[in-house]
Amino acid sequence: MNIERFLYRGKRLDNGEWVIGSLVMNHSSHSICKPSTSQAGARKFFKVDPATIGQCTGLKDRHGKLIFDGDLCKGEYREIEVDKDGKPYEGDNVCTYIEVVRYCVDQGGYMLTTGNDGEMSVLDINAAARVEVVGNVHDNADLLEVQS
Repeated sequence: MNIERFLYRGKRLDNGEWVIGSLVMNHSSHSICKPSTSQAGARKFFKVDPATIGQCTGLKDRHGKLIFDGDLCKGEYREIEVDKDGKPYEGDNVCTYIEVVRYCVDQGGYMLTTGNDGEMSVLDINAAARVEVVGNVHDNADLLEVQS
């Protein structure tokens, strides 16, 4: 079992910093419970902004960073060109793109979606290994505007 799949993150209400741990909800607030690293074993609870809560996908990007719902991932590809005989090949021009990680109920899993046309692709272990987390929709929405 991939225990990282059960991690959540959210922005703390008291200082705006991100915290990762277990999600705890009640009728009046949402908190992230962070286990203690000390021998005493005390847990800390941090109230978080519900709009910023995202579950971990259980996957890591090409640098080993955990990927969460709401992350922005950068990918690259080489443009396909055609030689004089009409045969396609990978050209020298490298294109980059930014995709948003979202859970899609219809697909039953995490998807990478583009900001331009809403095109989706499955976020699986192969796709995760090709992308790099460069931010999230809460702190870095400006990265999506660059593509538009």
